[in-house]
Amino acid sequence: MLRQEVNSWNGERRGAVEISGGDIVVVHSRFDELLNIELSKDDSFQNRYGIFNHNDLLGKSAGRRWITASGKVATGAGFVIVLRPTPELWTLSLSHRTQIVYTHDIGVITAEMDLRPGSIVVEAGTGSGSMTASLARAVAPTGRVLSFEIHEDRAKKAMEDFEKLGISDYITVVNRNVGTEGFKGIPESSVDAVFLDLPAVWDVAAEAERILRVDGVLATFSPCVEQVRRTYEELSKHSFSEIKTSTVGFRTWDTKKRYPSPLHPAYEKLSKRVKIFAHFPLITFPGQVEGLLTIGDRAGPQA
Repeated sequence: MLRQEVNSWNGERRGAVEISGGDIVVVHSRFDELLNIELSKDDSFQNRYGIFNHNDLLGKSAGRRWITASGKVATGAGFVIVLRPTPELWTLSLSHRTQIVYTHDIGVITAEMDLRPGSIVVEAGTGSGSMTASLARAVAPTGRVLSFEIHEDRAKKAMEDFEKLGISDYITVVNRNVGTEGFKGIPESSVDAVFLDLPAVWDVAAEAERILRVDGVLATFSPCVEQVRRTYEELSKHSFSEIKTSTVGFRTWDTKKRYPSPLHPAYEKLSKRVKIFAHFPLITFPGQVEGLLTIGDRAGPQA
């Protein structure tokens, strides 16, 4: 009997869902290797461990080993782990059409923007859809993400991905250059948060101010300090307060057993594996930026 599942995108509890043709699953083949594949009847997937028949998964639940085709008749066959996509797994396994925002940055950004179910958030710079998917999870099931992408092909492919993931009810992707066309069509003071992952954030600051409600939050994501400087100067001309910029560092730790040796008498030793990124984006919040993250709150009228 299939176990009960919780929908990773909107938190709803449901009966376990069988894997069907057309579903996207995440394949975990080793600790540093994840990829997503779309399953089709009579199709197969191949990696260093062997050939895996899609038919072996159809009608079953995720969270299981997927044995190679040769495993049915041979011992010691290779296997991978099959998982349902979550926003975090999607970020780690998606196809990079652009540079993406990673989970350590996403966590800070969504928290600083005070997103919750029912929030309305506008994003400029859909890219590969990493941030968009996590925004959708934060505001589902009653909120909405309106995402703008300047490249038509990227906008189309991102929406196709969201449809396959089953989260298109929470996301609308619009092909538009917001730097020149702005957020036309969005009423004034109607959104809770705005996220800008653009080369020239300053071109959109006035429009972001227009659509944000009072106490709404703007977050920008920039790769260099010069962009943050110009962003800060522009935001300071508008009704944003508490403007701050930060970076988010990230490293992982492994605890391993190490057995005695003539050179090392200790039985156990804590070892550290550090993942170092070439640069940290800057996040600005006027109410922040990572890589640099800049955030700011839209202030109300002066008393």
